[in-house]
Amino acid sequence: MLSGSRTAARSLLTLLLLTVPFMLCTLGLGLLVSTLSRTQQQAMMLTSFVFMLPQVYLSGFIFPIQNMPALFQWITYAVPLRYYVVILAASSSRGRLEVLCRRRRRCSPRRRHPRPRPPPLPPPARLTAPASEVAETALVGARPYTGGSGTSSRRR
Repeated sequence: MLSGSRTAARSLLTLLLLTVPFMLCTLGLGLLVSTLSRTQQQAMMLTSFVFMLPQVYLSGFIFPIQNMPALFQWITYAVPLRYYVVILAASSSRGRLEVLCRRRRRCSPRRRHPRPRPPPLPPPARLTAPASEVAETALVGARPYTGGSGTSSRRR
């Protein structure tokens, strides 16, 4: 039980140590924005549309990086949030969550029983009559086309 708390403390310490470089990169981008903009409104627009929105889209948080075109995959290497998302995912999957699962055994994935497959469909029924006879029987009793709109041509 003591080793589980050490693992959690190590993963928290690792997360805090790896958060520092991300915060420094983000702070550097904030300083860059403050030097490029003249007003506060301009700084807010520049931050949200030029830095934050592309970082969120290109970090792999919303869309997997493997599904992006090759050009965007290369651009993601310049995005600091890409690396921080990997750090957060690794620390949450290997850190405190494992300790909770060992104690309570509620986090283990449920075993799913495979669903039985439905029986295969029967082959389509074949027509007993040739296609020409089927077409002739379909036309029996049909009225000839008069070219009208369906209303009678007589005036009342």
